[in-house]
Amino acid sequence: MSTNCMPKIFLVIALLTAVCNAQSGNGRTGMVRTIVSETPAIGSINLGGLNIEYAGTSRVDHYLDEGANGFWSKLPPSEKWRKFSGKTVRISERPSKDVEVEVLSASPLWQPTTGMYKTVAVLLTIVPTNTTAAPMNVSPAMVRNSLYDSANSVDRFYREASFGAFGFRGVNSPTSETFSYIIQTAISSECQQQIVSEFTSSVRQSLLGNGINTYDGTVDLGIIIFNDVAGCPPYPFATRGELGARGVPLWMWIPTSWFTTGSQIVTHEIGHALGNNHPASIHCSDWNNTSTCSVVDSSDRDIMASAGRYGMLPNNFERRRWGWHSENAFSAGSLISTELLDLLSPRSVSPRTRLNRRRYLNFSLNGPWAGWQVFPEARSNIGVFDQFNGTDAKYRRGVTLRLGHSYYIDPDTTSFLINDSGGDDADAPLMPGETFSFGGVRITPTLEWNPRTGTRISIGTEPSN
Repeated sequence: MSTNCMPKIFLVIALLTAVCNAQSGNGRTGMVRTIVSETPAIGSINLGGLNIEYAGTSRVDHYLDEGANGFWSKLPPSEKWRKFSGKTVRISERPSKDVEVEVLSASPLWQPTTGMYKTVAVLLTIVPTNTTAAPMNVSPAMVRNSLYDSANSVDRFYREASFGAFGFRGVNSPTSETFSYIIQTAISSECQQQIVSEFTSSVRQSLLGNGINTYDGTVDLGIIIFNDVAGCPPYPFATRGELGARGVPLWMWIPTSWFTTGSQIVTHEIGHALGNNHPASIHCSDWNNTSTCSVVDSSDRDIMASAGRYGMLPNNFERRRWGWHSENAFSAGSLISTELLDLLSPRSVSPRTRLNRRRYLNFSLNGPWAGWQVFPEARSNIGVFDQFNGTDAKYRRGVTLRLGHSYYIDPDTTSFLINDSGGDDADAPLMPGETFSFGGVRITPTLEWNPRTGTRISIGTEPSN
């Protein structure tokens, strides 16, 4: 390894699997890329010092991106790779078959995910060897409609969610340029890796011929829409980026069968690329004892719920991680016994200056939940991106509680819904007059939702007795 690169951090990662060819020889240098796929997975989360197993609906793989002239090489399975996601590293094989990692450049400090991200879209037709290419059933016009023009477009969603602080544009035009390419090749047994490494590398080289350089920091986000091919993933997947990362670029891949269902799936996958994860739901029989808690995949009304199936605005935990809030939005004042706070929809007039910024209140927990915070949610069913159906009517009137850790730099940090009922109702909103207490914190909604006043909650410390 090089001895003239400072600063250096040496870490040894013991892996149970054999080291793949990507780490053989004298070592490789590249960026560790984390890929999130919409497929079933099982994992664990550390909650109050206790690891709790949960079943989710995404899989995480890690790749070594060796830069302009190299493929993305799949790394051996290990959750420890996530520590290097977004970092440039040198990886070499040691005689003991462990992997030695030398960090050549530190990842940037967390910064708000703001500004206009330059985006390019690619329609990629994959043609297996000895077959004929079928026409792509997605057109450039459909891509522009999904990303920019429709009432529920990706760009409009993120502009509203961020109070206008974040959105998308093309590299050389106000909307993303869309290019079409055809690749004819044999399909491997690991087609997702083939798409990520070989096909994406070919797309990037082809884009150079059209004046789009994805290697020099010009592009922030690349979207590859590929035709459904037998043996290739029938689900979308995306890179997991550092919060606020620019010019990496981030990538997302989506088969046409998912793209044509509407803008929600693309919006959800871009949320993964921007560093967010699926929310989970916590069930506890004793909220002051984490050993009584279990975690399950959540189906709450939030764009980051698995498969983005509800299409509503990001939850408050996610917005804070992205930095989408007005000045002093998180000032909860002193920890007095009771404080009344207004939680209005961001759809109200002048959201940056009105009291509805209180919608973003967080409240620090103590006891076994030290370091965690409460993020109340008050939904309003206003406009395109606060959508409810008949069975969801109660969520318009209550407050959903969400738990999040204060360490916002971690790209794998997940928000948790707090479910007091322990039943199938994952949102478990508090209705007016109901009180919920855990970790020394008491929360009570005191006024039913209405279009003018919003939902008010009382939040404070538990009385000592």
